[in-house]
Amino acid sequence: MSLSLDVLGWFLLVFARTSAFFSFAPPFGGSGVPPPARAGFSFLLSLLLVGWMPVGALPQDGMGWVVVVVGELAAGLALAGFWSLFIGGLQMAGHLMGSQIGLGWAGFYDPAFQESTEVMVVFQRLTGLLIFFCLDGHIRLMELMVRFFQYVPPGAVSFKPEMVAVWSRAFGDLFVMGLKLASPVLLAMWLLTLAVGLVSRAAPQMNILALDFPLRIMVGILVLIVSLPHGVHLFKHLLENFFQQTGYFLRTLVS
Repeated sequence: MSLSLDVLGWFLLVFARTSAFFSFAPPFGGSGVPPPARAGFSFLLSLLLVGWMPVGALPQDGMGWVVVVVGELAAGLALAGFWSLFIGGLQMAGHLMGSQIGLGWAGFYDPAFQESTEVMVVFQRLTGLLIFFCLDGHIRLMELMVRFFQYVPPGAVSFKPEMVAVWSRAFGDLFVMGLKLASPVLLAMWLLTLAVGLVSRAAPQMNILALDFPLRIMVGILVLIVSLPHGVHLFKHLLENFFQQTGYFLRTLVS
């Protein structure tokens, strides 16, 4: 009976961390995923993890349980926020491309985030998630959760100053990632602006500026299509870099 209660208590700690992660980490979490689906997936993963991990020491009083459960929830949210920085890099690339192409004003209601979002932001995020699944990123993410419990067993979460340094580095990489993904379109738009300016100065009687907006859309979409293989290769490299940084981040949570 005591062993059953220990396993149940250990399961609750594991479930607290996994549910906090999968409640907010895209594409598994967020308002676009039904809560029963998130809860069911977290429950299933927790069952698998509990069957794999040995049962450790559990808190002996109510306050100890509160502290440990809050720590597990915070650890899951910290990893979800770290992963969301990677998705934020995709969205930033969409913002940059949309503003340069001229589609920054073109927005619609995004049910995944329940807000009005630019077309290019949604396109970039959905394309990135499609490549993510094609590269077995979801399997890598599950492996990351297993390593998370290897590095930081339940009840051993400790937030150290080193975590802030790793988080800050990842936040800076968000902007680098957005610029790298949007660089082909940004370069093409800069060259197009230069060409339009030179033509308008050489032939002022031509109303070339009236064609600037449709030219931007046409050239931007064309460059986006042509540079898609480069984007896939770059996305794979950035994803590998993220998983490497996440390994460093998880080690900063060890008590």
